[in-house]
Amino acid sequence: MIFFDKETGLFNISTENSSYIMGLTADGILTHIYYGKKLSEFLVDGLNFCEPDRKEFTIMYSQEYSDVSLTRLYQEYPTFGGGDYRTPAFNVTYSDYSRLTELLYSEHKIFNGKPKLNGLPCIYSDTDNESTTLQIVLKDRYSRIKVTLSYSVIDGFDAIMRSSEIDNGCEDEINIYSALSASFDCENTGYELTYLSGAWTRERNIKKTDVSYGNFFIDSKRGASGHSLNPFIALSKAGASEDCGEVYGLSLIYSGNFIAGVESDDDSMRVYMGINPFDFCYVLSPGEKFQTPEAVLVYSSKGFGNMSRSYHRLYREHLCKKEFRNISRPVLINHWEATYYDYNEEKILDIAKKAAECGIDLMVLDDGWFGTRNDEKTSLGDWVVN
Repeated sequence: MIFFDKETGLFNISTENSSYIMGLTADGILTHIYYGKKLSEFLVDGLNFCEPDRKEFTIMYSQEYSDVSLTRLYQEYPTFGGGDYRTPAFNVTYSDYSRLTELLYSEHKIFNGKPKLNGLPCIYSDTDNESTTLQIVLKDRYSRIKVTLSYSVIDGFDAIMRSSEIDNGCEDEINIYSALSASFDCENTGYELTYLSGAWTRERNIKKTDVSYGNFFIDSKRGASGHSLNPFIALSKAGASEDCGEVYGLSLIYSGNFIAGVESDDDSMRVYMGINPFDFCYVLSPGEKFQTPEAVLVYSSKGFGNMSRSYHRLYREHLCKKEFRNISRPVLINHWEATYYDYNEEKILDIAKKAAECGIDLMVLDDGWFGTRNDEKTSLGDWVVN
């Protein structure tokens, strides 16, 4: 369920067991208010989402709002410049080489259904009646750039799907240097960050570190997510285990260069995820749009196990292609452990025959079939198929 309260200017995105709440400042900045255990509608009205007071060594937002600093404000999609020195979600350069952007609320719409993302994999809903989408349009104060933030929920799941679309309404092209899928600021009350690292044959090792001052992130610059680091992080409160405690998960449905991290100081922390800004520059011509990948946020009040199961069920039922999601997977056999490099036609046919007798459906012809591939130091990239 998603609704907007005109009196308070609050957006409330509710899943089965969680609430995600945003607000608007007097000047139209979209702020992050709350993410956690589900709140009833009447409690939303009592939330305190006043802008933090300006403190020493910060830059005031404007003469009109002299007590506000973007450095202290909990933002939902921060931009470069304006006195906020933290990691921006959005960073572009215009044809005159200026870089300052300020995204302010323009309009929004709430509707049934979940749109597909152009050219990208994403969560889908089987019917429009089981899903709801909120799209918030932000316009740059200084140009004709529009950024549409999309938030979608599906009935029965504690997941929020987030992405952003950049629309270049300028007369000239712009260079996009950063366009993240998700970003939000919140109070730093002591969290532990969990991520997954690994290497060949030892993937997905669970790593944990305390969220301390500074900017900690995981990323990939190799053109793919790979086995080194997975595009996933989780934030947990102290004492969280498999079965209890608060856990927040962020997963990016994208297999290219990515970044996911947390930047924190003494009062707040910024959580962010999306395409890696490193060595990234997308030229967006006038009238064109750029779509970011989809980030999936999952909140669990019952530990890591509940979070994991939420992701598993969501991805099985709403990411896996419909024609494959409810059928038994074919059983396959790989000859590698049986023969390694030392095999010939006779050995392969013998394995295939015995596999067929056991009801195995597929056979993989693995490493060793090409060139003079008799060990791991030869025939890598120097073979041809006739």
